[in-house]
Amino acid sequence: MVMKIHALAHTLWKWHVPLLPTLLYGLNRFIFAVDLPAGTHIGRGSVLKHYGLGTVIHRRAIIGERVFINPGVVIGGRSGHKPVPVIEDDVEIGVGAKVGAGSVVVNAVTAYTSVAGIPARQVGTCSRPSSRQVATGRKPVSPPGSRVASTRALPKPPLLGSEVLG
Repeated sequence: MVMKIHALAHTLWKWHVPLLPTLLYGLNRFIFAVDLPAGTHIGRGSVLKHYGLGTVIHRRAIIGERVFINPGVVIGGRSGHKPVPVIEDDVEIGVGAKVGAGSVVVNAVTAYTSVAGIPARQVGTCSRPSSRQVATGRKPVSPPGSRVASTRALPKPPLLGSEVLG
């Protein structure tokens, strides 16, 4: 369903229809929690697994044919920079992976890794959320010493019923 809505939005975007692509983008974002702009080129047979839940794709990204993108993937770009990510044909992007701006992905990307470069190579790992963070909806904190270390700690989770009484 996500891909059909995107295909319609992309076609309307290519025809320079002013408002409908934006509305369809908003529909995808609201219903399926996927950031998939109408300007993104996605090849035939490509799949956003689990309806692309939590996936963010740059608006000028180019995604080849038969690409499998798992949930929580970020295929990024930086605003104002010309190079955009390119995902070649027959590639799988693992859960929670991040693809850097200007990268050309020719091989599979494993889960919770960051890739960048031409061709894309692993440059780091991404934090896996713990079961408690998933249950409370809080973002994971990067370990100290990592390049993206958080500057503040997470607040304490709310007390559960048994902890209040005990």
